[in-house]
Amino acid sequence: MKYQTGSYSSSENLLQLLKDKLVAEGWVVDLHDYVDSADTSFGKRLHIQKDGMHFSLRNFDDYNPAFDYKATGFGKSGIDVRANDGFSEEARWYEQPGTPFVRMYAETGVSGIYHLFTDSAKVLLVVEYETERYSHIVFGSMVTLAANTGGQFLTGASGTFENEWNIPFDTSTTTTACKVGKSDFSGWIIGFAYPNDPGEGLCSSFNYNSAIRVPNFAPGSPTTVGDIGSSARSSNRLNGLSALMPIYIFVKNEGAYSPYAEFDDLYFINCDLMNPEQSYAVGGRTFKVFPFFGKQTPTVPIQPLFNLGFAVEVDV
Repeated sequence: MKYQTGSYSSSENLLQLLKDKLVAEGWVVDLHDYVDSADTSFGKRLHIQKDGMHFSLRNFDDYNPAFDYKATGFGKSGIDVRANDGFSEEARWYEQPGTPFVRMYAETGVSGIYHLFTDSAKVLLVVEYETERYSHIVFGSMVTLAANTGGQFLTGASGTFENEWNIPFDTSTTTTACKVGKSDFSGWIIGFAYPNDPGEGLCSSFNYNSAIRVPNFAPGSPTTVGDIGSSARSSNRLNGLSALMPIYIFVKNEGAYSPYAEFDDLYFINCDLMNPEQSYAVGGRTFKVFPFFGKQTPTVPIQPLFNLGFAVEVDV
């Protein structure tokens, strides 16, 4: 993926930097303007599209971004991101057509450093809002194994209206939304359930619920070692490097989870002995490593983050 990094001075400034980069990458801007022209401190909205994908973004600073008035004391500052089916200039930014109930955000704080990765179909934004404290958000389209089966998605490490952190692509919570098209269902899947059938749905290669374990990233507490997959995610104690763990997405079809999509430039990685922003060479490929939230203690990592992070392949 293409890699760009730099500093930002506010959440609004970061939204502008993101917009400029995406326009250069072929995204089309439907609207970029202040939510309230009479009060510019209320933040801007950005509606973008590419190849049939639509997303809505808004920067906000300590007020609820889902209100049309300034409800201060929200306790968060950042960029809120929603996935959509289309764009309506008349609709509120958070009531765009076909918006699923997944609201992710990149925490920005007052200012910081951003790390932006882009390719032709997806965007990964990693924000260092405090020293070695990172917030992740990913959106775009997956490369599906079968053509014309959807793939637009939104995921991240923290939800706008949630207080806990999650692993991106974890589908045991409302962390991931994916637009799927297949013979028995067409539309947004949220978490591991269809809107009207909780027995059917989506699953990724990271889940610590009972739906699927490919592999299981136990331990769940500092006193246990874990089971399937523990050795696969262990660090090499000689050089501090770790296996690249593929991100697979499965869709439940006729009672069984079927392979749906995978990534060839984005992996989970164990960050036990790796440093944030470290370059990681594997043969002729180079990756950048970013832990989810930050390096964890104790050394035996536990849920919800398991001291994991993203390893992102960068163009060199």
